[in-house]
Amino acid sequence: MRSNVDPNLFYLDFERVSEVLITILILAMLIERALALVFESRVFIERVAYTVRHEGPSKDGAITEARPRNRGIKEIIALGVSLGVCWWWDFDALSVLLPVSHNKMTLLGMFITAMIIAGGSKGAAKLFSDWMGIKSSAQKEVDEVREAQRARSRYTP
Repeated sequence: MRSNVDPNLFYLDFERVSEVLITILILAMLIERALALVFESRVFIERVAYTVRHEGPSKDGAITEARPRNRGIKEIIALGVSLGVCWWWDFDALSVLLPVSHNKMTLLGMFITAMIIAGGSKGAAKLFSDWMGIKSSAQKEVDEVREAQRARSRYTP
């Protein structure tokens, strides 16, 4: 155990903490809204996120079945975008908050910060889509089909 460590190095400046937390919150919401353009697009939904079956001979018909595929792809994309943002703007929340690191930005700190932001963007996505009902028409259509599938499976003997 090191005895020459100054305990004053481990204080938290709550003004700095609040600025970092607000920055993380804002970045999470901005990244979520930017990625919603991709994640809620008909192309992403039908070609990446779900296996979709349409009614009728053309693809323009109503969706009759939607099965999830490529689970976890959204989270990986959100993490990649968050890491890109943290790297581009040299944002390492751990180095900013902990004066022990002498404010030297590290790749590990940026990666952990990116994971926090990506996790926050998933929470923001839930807030916008589930609680506030903000989602694209393609996502609403898939959600309606999936809910109907769940209802049929519950009541089918």
